[in-house]
Amino acid sequence: MNRKFKAIVRTDVLVVGGAGAGSRAALEAAGRGAGVALVNKMQYGISGATAFKGAVIGQYQAVGTNPAEGDSFGRHAADILLAGAGMADEKLVKILVEEAPAQISALEKWGVTFEHENGNYQIIKGCFASAPRSYVLKDHGYRIVQALERAVRADGRIRIFEHTMITNLLIRDGCCVGALAVNRRNEWIVFEAGAVVAAAGGASRIFQYSMYPADITGDSYSIGFEAGAVMTNMEFVQLGLVTVHPGTGAVNTWTWRMNPRLRNSRGRCFLRDYLPQGMTEEEVMALKANHWPFTSSDASCAIEIAVQDQIMKGLHSPRGGIYVDFTHVGDQEYQSLPDSFKPIWTMMVNNFRERSIDLRYEPLEAVVGSHSVNGGYLIDETAATNVPGLFACGESSTGMHGADRLGGNNLPNSQVFGRRAGQYAARFAIGSMRRPVSREQADELIARWQSILAERHDGLSVPDMALRLKKLVSETLCTNRSEEGLNTLLKCIGEWKRELTGRGVLSQKGYISLCELYHMLQASELIATAARERKETRGSHHRKDYPHKEAGELSRIYLQHAQAGGIRVYRSPVMQQNGTAPKVQ
Repeated sequence: MNRKFKAIVRTDVLVVGGAGAGSRAALEAAGRGAGVALVNKMQYGISGATAFKGAVIGQYQAVGTNPAEGDSFGRHAADILLAGAGMADEKLVKILVEEAPAQISALEKWGVTFEHENGNYQIIKGCFASAPRSYVLKDHGYRIVQALERAVRADGRIRIFEHTMITNLLIRDGCCVGALAVNRRNEWIVFEAGAVVAAAGGASRIFQYSMYPADITGDSYSIGFEAGAVMTNMEFVQLGLVTVHPGTGAVNTWTWRMNPRLRNSRGRCFLRDYLPQGMTEEEVMALKANHWPFTSSDASCAIEIAVQDQIMKGLHSPRGGIYVDFTHVGDQEYQSLPDSFKPIWTMMVNNFRERSIDLRYEPLEAVVGSHSVNGGYLIDETAATNVPGLFACGESSTGMHGADRLGGNNLPNSQVFGRRAGQYAARFAIGSMRRPVSREQADELIARWQSILAERHDGLSVPDMALRLKKLVSETLCTNRSEEGLNTLLKCIGEWKRELTGRGVLSQKGYISLCELYHMLQASELIATAARERKETRGSHHRKDYPHKEAGELSRIYLQHAQAGGIRVYRSPVMQQNGTAPKVQ
C-alpha cells in the first residue's frame, strides 16, 4: 500500500510545543533517560506564549527566601484560591506554590537573569496578590525561552522538529501512542511515542486582538479534545486592555495609578456613564491598579465593559481602539507613585518612547484583547490526563488557576508542571508496554485533511474564514457574553466546520494554515460551549444576561468528545480537600 506520510519518527516522549513548559518538559524527560522529540509549529526559540513581548515586564510569582512580612506558601495558595473563585484545584495549587521557588534557581543555572535593585531581586506585587512576591523579568518570559532553547539544543537526547505542526493525536487501545504532523513543505510525519506531552499553549489568537504570538491558536485543546481528553474551566479567558497603537501590548496595571482619560472618537470621556452608582472614575481606576485582567470580582470591570461597548457602537479610532490619554500626567502625579512603582512607570514611558510615542503628548489607542486561557486539559498531580500516555502542562492544562489567575503565576506554572510532565511522561514511556501506531489510522486522517483542501478557486480562503471567526469571537466572547451572542457564534462555527468538510477551503500556505484554522474553530467552540453553559458571572467570565453569581451548589463544567460526535457537556460539584463542597461565593 502506498503510504501518505513521509516517515515514522520513533521516540520515548513526544513534546508538542517548544515554549517555556514544553522546553522544560523536554529537558526533564531527557534527564530521566528518555529519548525526546520536540515538535514546534514555528521557529523554535522565538514562538509560543512564554516568548511574547506584549508586556513591558514579566513576573514570576513565588515565595522566595526573603518573603514579605507575613507572606508564606499558605498565603500564596490562599490568594490563588480566592482569585480562582472555587474553580482552582487545591492539590495542584499546593504543588505550584511549594515548587515554584526552586525553579528560580534552576532557571538561573540555565542563564535566566532576573531584575535586581540595590543588589536584591526586584520584587513587585502581582495582579490579585496580597503581598509582593513577583520576581521581575524584562521582555516577559522571552529570557526563559531563550535560555531553555540553548539547553535543549545542547542536549543530544532531544531531537527538534521546527515548522512542524501536530494535527492529530494517535490513539490505540485507549492509549495515546503518538501523533500525526505536517511540516511547512506539506510533508506528513507520524510520531510513534511511549508518551505525549501537550504543551502548545492556549487559544488567545482566536480573538481579533491579542498580546500573544500568532501561533497560539488552540491547537493543543483541539487535538486533545478529539483524542478524548477531558477539558474544564474553558469559559475562563483572561481579557484586558491591549494597545493597537503603538503595536500590541498591555495597558499595564500600574498605569491606572495615573488616572488616564478614556476618550472615544468624538473626544468624549465616557467612563462615567458605566460606573456603579456612587463610584468615581478615580475609585474604579484605583481598583484597576491592582490587576491588569478584566474581572467581575470588583467594580473595575466597568472599564473593559465601557471600552468594548464604545467599540461595538462604532465610536472607535480609525485603528479600531479607544484613546487612553496620559497627557495630563505631570511631575506631581509621578511623585505620588509608591517608590516601588516609579522605576516601572519610567520603564514603561521609555518603552513607548522607543516605539515612537511620547505619552506626555500623545494618547495610546487600546481595545479589549485576549491574554491566556485559564482552562484546558484536566490533569492530576503527575500532569497526566484521563487518556493513558497523554500528559499536559503550561497553558494547555488547568487546575492551578481558576476563574481568575494571579499575575505572575503562568511562568512558574510552566516550569513546575513542565518539569512534572516531563518526569512522569518519561516514567510512563520507559515503564510501559509500547503500542505501535496504526498506519491505517494515520492514512485515514491525512486523507481527511486532503479532502478539505480545495483545489478550485471558488472556495472560501483560510485567511477570510479566520478573519470572520476572530471578529465574531471578539464580538461575542469578550466582556459582553450573552445567550444570544453565544448561540450566534456556535451556529456560525457549525456552519463553517461544515463548509470546511463539505466544500473545502483554499490555502496558499498549505496544510499548516488549514489545520490551524480547524483548531481555531474547535477551540472557539469549546470556549463558547462552556461559556453558554455557565449561566452566571464569575471571575473573568461575565454574562450580561446573568450578571450575578448563581446560587446553589458550586460546580465545574467539563467538556469531552461525544462518541456520536459533538461535545459532551457535564458538571461536577467542586470538592475541597476535606471532602466538603464549598459554599457559592
